[in-house]
Amino acid sequence: MIVYADILVIVNLIVDYFLLLAAAKLLRQNPKTYRLLLGGLLGGFSSLVIFLPKLHILLELPLRLALCFLITFSVFGYRSRFAYIKSLGTVTLVTCGYGGVMTAIWTLFRPRGMRVIRSVVYFDISPMALVIASGGFYLLFSALSYIFRRKAVTASFCTVTLSAGNRQITVKGLLDTGNSLDDIIGGGEVLIGDTSSVTALFGEGRSKDETLRHRYRVIPCSTVSGGGILEAYRCDKATVICENRSVTLQNPLLAESKVSLGEETSVIVNPEIFTV
Repeated sequence: MIVYADILVIVNLIVDYFLLLAAAKLLRQNPKTYRLLLGGLLGGFSSLVIFLPKLHILLELPLRLALCFLITFSVFGYRSRFAYIKSLGTVTLVTCGYGGVMTAIWTLFRPRGMRVIRSVVYFDISPMALVIASGGFYLLFSALSYIFRRKAVTASFCTVTLSAGNRQITVKGLLDTGNSLDDIIGGGEVLIGDTSSVTALFGEGRSKDETLRHRYRVIPCSTVSGGGILEAYRCDKATVICENRSVTLQNPLLAESKVSLGEETSVIVNPEIFTV
């Protein structure tokens, strides 16, 4: 089979785009389309390695790791060491899973028009067929991800410890899918807190406090009565403990609720934090 460089790059660009989109779904992040395309483009051009002389594993492995670091950074950026390592691990897991499946298919069935060369997958098929196949893989992955996430705990009380600067508070929280807010810009978790919790952590005059300007965010939200926004502040850390499980969130947002959360609840947490 003749391998064409242009088709090789386009094929891997499309495949990598959907793989990075799947990784973003697992991370519950919404990277910009141009970032996903940039990551896919880097992956696409990296496939040209099959035309180079084969390197020793001790040389090729660091190059592949460096490329993975670069692609992860181009798509998800660097907010903190923990967040970056989490993104890197998820990207590696998704790409290795896809590569393993493709290698197994090629090894067992040797389908016509498909080759796996030095772990790079090449499809000699029409662009439309490739788009449909990659889109189908992404939809299947999204469906499975949704099914597994539905099995998460949907409503349980928990203990939430929030830290910001030299202040720290511990309040009673509720794991509830009613909190489905996303930090679109920062890519972190969003907790919904009552006014007393936000005040305890950031002070009474927070709206006029210049030192809190770098923490201030506005989060779009939607309810049965329409859309709106919630004011939020960036915490340094939040630790959520539910029964025998514990999750530490780095740089989450604490959004101030416009309505009462009830007498027994101070913070609402999305239960999906325990599924990733």
